Amino acid sequence: MMNDDGRVTMIDENKKVMSVSDWLVTMLVYAIPVVGFIMLFVWAFGGNGNENRANMAKAMLIWIAILMIFGVAPDRFPIKESESTVGSVLVATACLATS
Repeated sequence: MMNDDGRVTMIDENKKVMSVSDWLVTMLVYAIPVVGFIMLFVWAFGGNGNENRANMAKAMLIWIAILMIFGVAPDRFPIKESESTVGSVLVATACLATS
């Protein structure tokens, strides 16, 4: 590509702005359950892809990690059986059955 002053410059394909159609294809691939998750890692850490896509993939992986932490953490600390509604019903039923 020629500049205004006549010098030839190279366009780095990895820094090129992605078009709307590029983003549509990228989002379509993200939507495929297993493939999309694998492609997040490929695009984020592949090293030879578009920087815009790599940054977006890294941001999505960070969001996934945050959501997994908050989504999985309550399962690690279950409600005591006596505090839950189902547990209360089971305890009450057991008390009635033994009396």
